[in-house]
Amino acid sequence: MPKSTVKKVKELFSYATDRLSALVGSWTFFILHVVWIFIWFAYDLDILLLTFILSIEAIFLMIILLMAGRREVAHDRKREMKDYEIDKLGEKGVRDNQA
Repeated sequence: MPKSTVKKVKELFSYATDRLSALVGSWTFFILHVVWIFIWFAYDLDILLLTFILSIEAIFLMIILLMAGRREVAHDRKREMKDYEIDKLGEKGVRDNQA
């Protein structure tokens, strides 16, 4: 696979991860789950199946949230490096002005 294609695929997955983590962390997602579970109980459906579905969902959501967190840490690291470089330049400028 060409590098440009790999980069585009990574960008697509990064975008999807960010969007999914934003959705999962919303009140809408929470309320929809509460309603869905109440409907499940109201129709007296199989609790074991509900448990299985929610467990699988939890696994996938945790993976998505971990990827989003890892991506955010990488962005923070880049920002910190830029801040450090700017601080070094500022310190050098102050030393040059004092000399």
